[in-house]
Amino acid sequence: MEENRPMGKKGKLIGIRGLLLAPNALLNFIRGKGEAGSSKVETAVSRPLWRFAHDVLSYLPQKIALSAISFLNVFLFTRLLSPEAYGVYSLVTAIIGPAVVLLTEWAAQPIGRYYSEYKMQRLPSYPATISTLLAITIFGGGIVAIGFLLFVGYRWGILMGIAAALLLFLQALHQLVLPIVPASLDPSFYGFVQVSRALLTLGLSIGLAFLIGPRPEFLLWGAVFGFVAVLPLLLRRVSREIGELRLSFSSTPDLRRFARYGIPLMVWFFAAQLLYVGDRYVLQAFRGSAEVGIYSASYNLITGVAGFLGAPITMAAFPIIMHMWAHNRRDSLRETLTTMTEWYLLLGIGLVGCTALGANLLLSLALGAAFREGYSVLLPVLAGQILWQASMLGHKGMELMERTYWMLILACIAAIVNLVLNLILVPSYGYVAAAYTTLLSYGLYTFLIWVFSRRFVPWSIPFRSVVLAMIIATSAAGIAQVVQSGPTVAQALLRILIFSSLYVTGVAIMKRKVIQQVLHRRLSG
Repeated sequence: MEENRPMGKKGKLIGIRGLLLAPNALLNFIRGKGEAGSSKVETAVSRPLWRFAHDVLSYLPQKIALSAISFLNVFLFTRLLSPEAYGVYSLVTAIIGPAVVLLTEWAAQPIGRYYSEYKMQRLPSYPATISTLLAITIFGGGIVAIGFLLFVGYRWGILMGIAAALLLFLQALHQLVLPIVPASLDPSFYGFVQVSRALLTLGLSIGLAFLIGPRPEFLLWGAVFGFVAVLPLLLRRVSREIGELRLSFSSTPDLRRFARYGIPLMVWFFAAQLLYVGDRYVLQAFRGSAEVGIYSASYNLITGVAGFLGAPITMAAFPIIMHMWAHNRRDSLRETLTTMTEWYLLLGIGLVGCTALGANLLLSLALGAAFREGYSVLLPVLAGQILWQASMLGHKGMELMERTYWMLILACIAAIVNLVLNLILVPSYGYVAAAYTTLLSYGLYTFLIWVFSRRFVPWSIPFRSVVLAMIIATSAAGIAQVVQSGPTVAQALLRILIFSSLYVTGVAIMKRKVIQQVLHRRLSG
């Protein structure tokens, strides 16, 4: 392939892609052969769990890299900025996120959803429809960006306003076409784009902070530079998949279908954004920007930890599920969803246990002294986000049957509960109440999805495995907690090591039959 040739300035970029491709090589070595003779789509349909494991490991190094970059970002800027300044940055990004959702998700979601049908030649107008959606997004994004320039510039200064406007516009374009990459089962390029953008964002933000001085708007300018650098590469890659991208306001036969599927999802994503950042608005109104900064620093940190687990699994699962549905493999889809959910929750329970034992260590290493009092929000936010990511698997049946309005209704219920609880509790209890409200709201959405999925593709949660895993985790944490040895850092690391060893052993014993079957198939194959 052309972009894999080690020529000139491409060398460093190829190095990043090579690193991200390493898990694929490892899997092929273990398997004893590559994917020759069997396309990615064929393996996604005929052996979805193998494809799932393959792509999870492909996405994993990307998330390790992104989590490390996120850690460095929080580590540096919670030391360079005051809680008030970091709170301003968090508020501006909390405004940009929902605006980007309203601009793009109504189009981005059907772009990813219907890609598999396009590749099966069932949707010939797909490229033309994307051209129309791209033109609409550019036009709408330009208008909204001007509004951001005026509002943010008036509230927090012209440099912040310009950066916010540019970031909103560029992020909207990026989010619109990005779903084509994972839908085409190309996790390596997806990771290359995301990691490169994060590195460039961090590098420019640090450079501006040290050359000119630490200011919250420099975090936004770093993000602008990151999107400017990777967007041409992303557009080129998408053009190779669907043909040259053009701007057109022409109607296409499938435009109404895209809108009917995507508009409820746009509102769903907006409600999800409110679940994610709405508590910042309430904290700002009742407690001030300092508490927003303390809460956001801990929240962003633990979000990186949760994403380390959740993003590879959800990113790998989505295209496999869509291809199975497109190929009418609906009988095995329910079982596949259940297995994916089970392994995700088993890993999530282990992650919560590790965080419970190492939370103080994590905050002392990552955050500046003024931000470390946010320790108490880590566990409830992490547990809530694990439940939220699990629900992404659960509501796939609603997406597949194009009943996305049900997702919208359930997300709005959770968002309203979140807002009401925040308004009641945050004025008195501050960011601690916001954290537990997050857990309750995400848990509510997960429960509602589990109940209502029965009308579509039933989502079976393996409660027996989950309960047993929680018992194993609690016992392992109790044993690890007994350890009292050496300095605080060494003690925390030793406790995490003991817990991890005991938990993995316990889960392996619990799932020994499945592991034996997998090993038997590999050895006999």
